[in-house]
Amino acid sequence: MLSPDTERLFFRNYTFYRIFLCLCLLTMFFIELEPKIIGNLYPNLFALSIISYGAVCLANLIMLGITLSTKQVRGTLLLCFIIDITVISLLCYASGTAGNALSLLLIIIIASGAISMGPTISLLLAAIATIAVLTRSGYQYLELGNGYSHLLLSAAVQGVIFFLASILVQRLAYRILKSEELASEQASTLADLQHLNQLIVQRMQTGVIVATKQHKIRLINKAAQRLLGGNKTMLSTATQQLPNLLADKYDRWLNDPQQHSLLFEPYASGPKIRVNFAPLSPNNEHESIIFLEDDRLLVQQAQQIKLSSLGRLTASIAHEIRNPLGAISHAAQLLKESEQLDSADLKLSNIVQNNCLRMNDIIENVLSISRRGETRPEQLSMTNYLREFKEQFLHSQPASQVTLELEHDIHINFDPGQLNQVLINLCENAIRYSQQVSGEQSVIIRGYTDENNKLPQIDIVDFGAGIAEDKIDTVFEPFYTTESTGSGLGLYLCREMCEANHTLLHYQRDQRGRSCFKLTFSHPMKRWPTS
Repeated sequence: MLSPDTERLFFRNYTFYRIFLCLCLLTMFFIELEPKIIGNLYPNLFALSIISYGAVCLANLIMLGITLSTKQVRGTLLLCFIIDITVISLLCYASGTAGNALSLLLIIIIASGAISMGPTISLLLAAIATIAVLTRSGYQYLELGNGYSHLLLSAAVQGVIFFLASILVQRLAYRILKSEELASEQASTLADLQHLNQLIVQRMQTGVIVATKQHKIRLINKAAQRLLGGNKTMLSTATQQLPNLLADKYDRWLNDPQQHSLLFEPYASGPKIRVNFAPLSPNNEHESIIFLEDDRLLVQQAQQIKLSSLGRLTASIAHEIRNPLGAISHAAQLLKESEQLDSADLKLSNIVQNNCLRMNDIIENVLSISRRGETRPEQLSMTNYLREFKEQFLHSQPASQVTLELEHDIHINFDPGQLNQVLINLCENAIRYSQQVSGEQSVIIRGYTDENNKLPQIDIVDFGAGIAEDKIDTVFEPFYTTESTGSGLGLYLCREMCEANHTLLHYQRDQRGRSCFKLTFSHPMKRWPTS
């Protein structure tokens, strides 16, 4: 059985075939040929049959413009087959002995039934055609006499041919339908796999580009567009050409394939991108696949692996130090309370106790790293959150000047408690270094969507001297500090909490050259598993 759509197409094509056959028979009948090939025995019957058949075919042609249900299409097809057998039998009878040639047209009807209606209907049509041929031949035999007994034998042979044709076409149609089903299934599987591959490529955090040797982009995923800065940078979506800097790296790799990994900066103040190249396939020398990765994330991952073991080590050491440190602090406190202590010894006792407190703070920070609680990110309104944070921060730091620069409302995903710790640490550092240079405890908090990567971002801007270029990579390492009283763990803990919330914390001067710490959040529509 054919599918509904294929069945409608078959009905349409079969209708055109019937009209063509009718026109051919009409032409052959009305052309003045001697002797007449068809319709020579009963011309009036032939003319009436073929004209009536033509009217039925025209009616079927009109029906093509009407939307029929599957059951109606099958019923109409079956009726057409029966009408065709009847009309061709009448035409054969009207043509006399020459009608045996016309009866071969019945094979086409039976074959069409086998293809479109299935084996049962095909055998039914073969039986009807056989009965019609036998009836016509028997009637002719009665009319013409015993000398025409070969007509009965010819009719019997035709009946056998009809049934053989039905069986053979059924088997052929079955194989064709199975092949069509297999091809359709394979096409559907390939389409699903192609869609799955496209989905995987688009969801990858690694940028992927397929490009030709002429720098024409054949495929680019969203991560690559984000890393290259989208439409606002060198990436031309109109011409789909590689950016100039990336094209230069690509040409260098083509000339020297041993260069496996290269670095470049796609746009001003943008991240450093590590790019790797590979042939698209061994047999395809004209196209290559390009992988783009944010080098900052790679460095952070390597740093994380190194520091995770360090964190466990320092946590165990901190536990061992805490007990003797407590004893020293307690002894210094008791010594301080002694009435026989002179002023110099009292000063030394204060120094011991103050440093014990400082050491205890360091130990608490170290232990907080090892027993950091589960991160529970929530979707927050950046505008509302920063306004509330400003009020809380000014309540604890009344002498500070906090300036908010906010765009339209943006949503971010972050653990509220941890975000509060990160912003407090960054803002306290900002007002301290601003005061050292300008004499004012000033900080600017800027919330916006980055034009290049389209991700939410918060900038903490201060008016201090900033961080030297050669020190930027080390300020986030544990125990690094430029202050005599600092523990060196503040920025490290801030980055740890940011990474736990899939947020990138890095240092970069703003467009006016001011010192700036940037928090780049993940896309607000992403849902990350808690850590």
